[in-house]
Amino acid sequence: MRRRMWKWAGCLFACACTALAAAWQAGTVAWASTPVREVSVVHSRHINQTGAMVRTVAVVGRMTSEVETQVKGAGTAAGVALAGTQPDAVPGRVDAPAAAGASPAADDGRAGAEPGRGDDQAAGTLSPAPLPPARDPSVRVLVIGASVARGWRDEEGGYMDRAFRWLSAQTRVPFVVYNRAIPGALAGGIAADYPRWLEEVRPDLVVIAWGTLNDAAKRTPVPVFRDAVAWQMEMALAHGAKVLVVTPPVSKASYTAYKDLQPQYLQAELDVVQSLRSPDVAAVDVFHAMKDYLAENHLPYQPLMADAWHPNAAGHELAAEFLERGMLRQFTHLVPVRLELSARKLAAIRRLSQEVLHQRIELPPGI
Repeated sequence: MRRRMWKWAGCLFACACTALAAAWQAGTVAWASTPVREVSVVHSRHINQTGAMVRTVAVVGRMTSEVETQVKGAGTAAGVALAGTQPDAVPGRVDAPAAAGASPAADDGRAGAEPGRGDDQAAGTLSPAPLPPARDPSVRVLVIGASVARGWRDEEGGYMDRAFRWLSAQTRVPFVVYNRAIPGALAGGIAADYPRWLEEVRPDLVVIAWGTLNDAAKRTPVPVFRDAVAWQMEMALAHGAKVLVVTPPVSKASYTAYKDLQPQYLQAELDVVQSLRSPDVAAVDVFHAMKDYLAENHLPYQPLMADAWHPNAAGHELAAEFLERGMLRQFTHLVPVRLELSARKLAAIRRLSQEVLHQRIELPPGI
């Protein structure tokens, strides 16, 4: 009897060993043959039919699609195709590829391990450099001057604002104008405010546009006026801005009371531009361009005047044409073209002139 029992026990033991060996072999084959790109190990506890607790290892194979990432740096775009990505990968970081023949590493929760950390640092792969902040495409313009630069007697802002609006449309560069022109101001009268304006606006371009009639009326010595303008140019350059000196539109006073004195002030500031010999300093002589244009076309100035010192809207518009054309000539890096006076503007000026000559309209007071 005992021999039979031992014999049956031996058979059962042999069968159990055979079954366990077959199960282990099947599991090993399944691990090796599973097409896994990314393997995670999940520990779970299953209860078998006899109620015994058996700790098993379930292999979860997850196929991940290829990810294409575009890495941009220093203005160059490069496409990087990744064979796979970790579930906790950091955006913008490219992990180093695994060595050939290496088996996937399992996160076994060992002490000191950093979950989700790849081997990119050990392999020497660096994260791509962050992109520099986008540069603001606008050009900040600070304008200083007096009432004409401020746009008196023109509901559209005057020749200065008109010209920069047109220039923005022509070049598709947004010019943002901070007009700090003060009616009645003298060239030397803004010394206390000018440094603060430079700090507040931080301009790319400073436009110095004195009408000069206020200084002429106050009999400011021409050398004093010249020194004030030179200081304004030097301050602008010291703050990293470019400088544009703009002479004013003509006025009735340009032909009458200050016919001889006004050109002296204008020549003084143009001389400063020449003396600096800087590529960051330029001038647009609106005054002489406008005066010569009227003379060459035998056009009177009266239709363009609002009073003895200020142009009207038509005068501002004509001055803006010359200013825009001059700025386009100076700013060849923006658009290498020159504008001619449009036929529409020329026809409007001729019409106004004919109306004055035939006394079909009343001249504004003071003309």
